[in-house]
Amino acid sequence: MAYVKSATPPRVNSDDDFSTFIEWSNRETALSISASSKIFTYGITFYISHLFLIAMAAVLSIYISPPAFVILLLPISITIARNCQRAGRRDPLFVLCNLLVLPVYTYNLVKGRLMKEIVWRGGRKYRLISPDFQ
Repeated sequence: MAYVKSATPPRVNSDDDFSTFIEWSNRETALSISASSKIFTYGITFYISHLFLIAMAAVLSIYISPPAFVILLLPISITIARNCQRAGRRDPLFVLCNLLVLPVYTYNLVKGRLMKEIVWRGGRKYRLISPDFQ
């Protein structure tokens, strides 16, 4: 598989705010987790390990040496560099958003795992039943 820039969809401007995005994201995550609990397990392992890596890099750079900070942040830096290249942006705000995605996704996974039902935008409620637990 390869990234094809010409296949990128056009930007969609939306009036939705951050809370609407979080509501949508939680709903989608809950649906995914209800399909397979492995999604939660793998996701939480991935995001918590990345957050732990950032924290350890900061601690090591303060108490041991700055090069430890650079080495530990290499995987995250590569991911952010690739995201910047794909988006065609290299500004500090875009880099900051890439870092803030980690705690937001971690929150989504925990919130999605705890949800027993989802509410669609029209107000209709659906109970989530996981095939893992039937």
